[in-house]
Amino acid sequence: MRKLFIMAAAAMIAGSANAQDIKSILKAGTYAEAQGLIKSAEATLSNADKAKAYNKLVDLALEQGKKDEDVLDKNMIAAQMKQSPAPYDTTNLLNAIKSAYDNALICDKFDQMPNEKGKVKPAFRSKNAGRLQTRRNYLLTIGNDAYNGRNYSNAAGAFGLFVDTYKSPIFSESKLNGDNLPVIAFYAELASYYNNDFKAATRYFETAINDTADIQNAIQIAAAAYQNMKDDANYRGVLLKAHQKYPNDNNYFEWLVNSYADARDTLGLKKFAEQEAQTYPNAAHTYYVQGLVAEYELNFAKSVEAYKKAIEADPKYSSAVYNCARATLLYGNSVLNDKSLGANAKQKAMPIYKESITLYEKVKELYPDRKNLWAYPLYNAYYVIGDTAKAAEYEALTK
Repeated sequence: MRKLFIMAAAAMIAGSANAQDIKSILKAGTYAEAQGLIKSAEATLSNADKAKAYNKLVDLALEQGKKDEDVLDKNMIAAQMKQSPAPYDTTNLLNAIKSAYDNALICDKFDQMPNEKGKVKPAFRSKNAGRLQTRRNYLLTIGNDAYNGRNYSNAAGAFGLFVDTYKSPIFSESKLNGDNLPVIAFYAELASYYNNDFKAATRYFETAINDTADIQNAIQIAAAAYQNMKDDANYRGVLLKAHQKYPNDNNYFEWLVNSYADARDTLGLKKFAEQEAQTYPNAAHTYYVQGLVAEYELNFAKSVEAYKKAIEADPKYSSAVYNCARATLLYGNSVLNDKSLGANAKQKAMPIYKESITLYEKVKELYPDRKNLWAYPLYNAYYVIGDTAKAAEYEALTK
């Protein structure tokens, strides 16, 4: 009997202490004070009291941003009246909203848990959804003002939080409009990139590519972000997605091909070429990558043949013209130096060199200001065929 009495007394004391803890938390005058009290008492609080405690932090966080919210509200009215806006602290307001939202999530977690009687009776979700939905709309103004002020950290934070909260459980019973989500995600991606937060930039990519107006910019930003992170696999993944969506845009294709070349990943490039041949069997870019693979394998005759098919499929494919010229010259060199041909080597090589000259003259027409692409190769080819005057002309351009 005595043991039971002691246990009952201990339970009463603990219950009294818990009641005192939650009362102290709810009476806290500042965010820091309430946060400290919660930290010291959380282990002993009931789920219902934890929900109350974190809801108090939501109250106090919003109170910290109240002054700047008032300015923002006045600025919206001023804009309608074509008056100049008053300055406000974007950092303070953004941090207040983010803090309120983070604590509302924790509050919601405990609010959805059974109480002492085993029943779930949420008390705060509806209230927090209402007041945070209003603040969520403020994020667009904060993000816009921060972006225009080149405060990309705050811009990324505001736009990003707007996107992140769209599927929040807090708003599960609200009817949020997601029509503008892709364009906001694009600006979250862009601001994150400008802020050198490349990981965050890639996080918003999948939503941003649904913004039809900025889809290609979204792709290029994500690709650049992955490239900055030296993440070759995801860099190629973004470019492959872009290539599949825009198969006729050679930029994405060539960036993808160059990523294999830069990494000296000839096996990866060969596999990619095989996939392209299956998906786009007669496309110019398919022949192009087949030519590149053959060139890497030092099969210059096959390479030239593939590049010619690429040019035939797309006569304006300038990269194919250049690569075909290079491969033809290399083919000529390989024939000229083929010891198995003996005295016949030069005779067999001459037509190939002449063909390379014709191709490099086209390269010269395409890129007249880029002498590094054609001056030395033309000097080399003219020298081999014995046209000393032309060889001297192009040799002078290499100096």
